[in-house]
Amino acid sequence: MCKKDVIKILVGSLNQAGMKVADYLKKQGYNVAQSDYNPLEIQLEVLKSKPDFLIISEITEFPYELCKNLKGACPKLKIIMLSNRKTNNGNNGLAKYADMIIKSPLSCADIKNALRALQCPDDSADLNITITRKL
Repeated sequence: MCKKDVIKILVGSLNQAGMKVADYLKKQGYNVAQSDYNPLEIQLEVLKSKPDFLIISEITEFPYELCKNLKGACPKLKIIMLSNRKTNNGNNGLAKYADMIIKSPLSCADIKNALRALQCPDDSADLNITITRKL
């Protein structure tokens, strides 16, 4: 996905944190849309608008099933999951379906760095990583 085209991102949250992330990414030149955190609305919007990236929070209802369904329907979609959990969910959880997990506390720069890493991955790097910021 290393291209100069404008990257399309869907942020699956209309809460204050989701709006902050969306506004920041828009200022960085990304094409950003938002949907409610409802998993059905997110799925419909992904199928309709075909974004390159989906950023959702783990508080989204049925996050594992949502990611699994979207990966089946849109294999090229890259999913960034925002998580408040202290531990990684292993092979049966978020790590299995999300391309990257960013744990709280997070900054918009963390998300921008995650987008860059997933846009032009180094062939030797493991994409399924977790970014954790120190307090």
